[in-house]
Amino acid sequence: MYHPEFLAYLERATPRVALFYGEYVFYIDHYGQKILDRYPQAQVQRFYFNDYDFKAILEALSQNSLFGEGVVVYLKLDQKLGAKECCSLLEVVASHPRNALVIGFYPGKNKAQYAQQGKQFGAQLRHPKLQEQIVEVRFFTPDKSELLALLQEKAHVLGLQIETQALHLLLELHHNDVGIIYPELEKWSLCGHLVRAQEIQQEVYGMGAVGVDALLDALFEKKQQCLRLLARLQAEGVDGVDLVRALSRYFYQLFLFASYFKMHGAIQPKQILGFNPPQTVVLQLSKRAGQVQNMRAIFELLRSWHVACMRGDTQAGWHFLIKVQDYID
Repeated sequence: MYHPEFLAYLERATPRVALFYGEYVFYIDHYGQKILDRYPQAQVQRFYFNDYDFKAILEALSQNSLFGEGVVVYLKLDQKLGAKECCSLLEVVASHPRNALVIGFYPGKNKAQYAQQGKQFGAQLRHPKLQEQIVEVRFFTPDKSELLALLQEKAHVLGLQIETQALHLLLELHHNDVGIIYPELEKWSLCGHLVRAQEIQQEVYGMGAVGVDALLDALFEKKQQCLRLLARLQAEGVDGVDLVRALSRYFYQLFLFASYFKMHGAIQPKQILGFNPPQTVVLQLSKRAGQVQNMRAIFELLRSWHVACMRGDTQAGWHFLIKVQDYID
């Protein structure tokens, strides 16, 4: 089944055998934990990846917990189990009605075969005594509204007041990876005030006293100041990798603006970014998107700059920043 069907299933039942897989890994972890939460009194035994031990798992599922509340075995695997193993595991679960089995199946080395292996894995999880108590769920990358709802739910649990625009910005900055954003929300929940998008942006781009904003302004408006600003950033101890990441995120926004305008002949920031930034920001992004002469070349330069920084070349920025300037009108 797929995500919507699974949500409907959870409203009426709790599975005793669950297999989760798919391209959105966060959901595999998220719903694995959700099922464990539905067995609050059970004894949970976990076997992750190389810790997989068929005999130990079979033995765990064959026993009742010390307090009679059942046993839940939680597996995280990147290789599907064989048909005989699945059959044996289901047989023992069927024989012990208080016990359950939760499996998270993750992409392994053979990513091209992953989806097919997931289907095969699910097809092996069949037992006449369990039937509706077995679920096999494949997750696809959710749309922005679904991701936003997850973040809003998490913020509510944390007691965090945060603007919707700020959540959109976090999704953009972290490429829709909710697993990365959750710890960020936990951090922001400690601040004790309403978190605004501007504060998020300052946190990401505000590097040292100068900040990447000043460097971007120089790149597009006052090129003669670029190298001086870079020198000040380096003197303040700004990490080169973080600087390149911030520049890459900004140029990616410009790429989105340029692409949208090319396709539609107009700019709709909410369609592009998922939220409506201030009009001054929209005008600036639109203008600068038109100033970039070769976006692909800039991304290649930023990638090379990133690699150089990872290798410890602290002077790489001078060379690459000059090259980036060459592609900005």
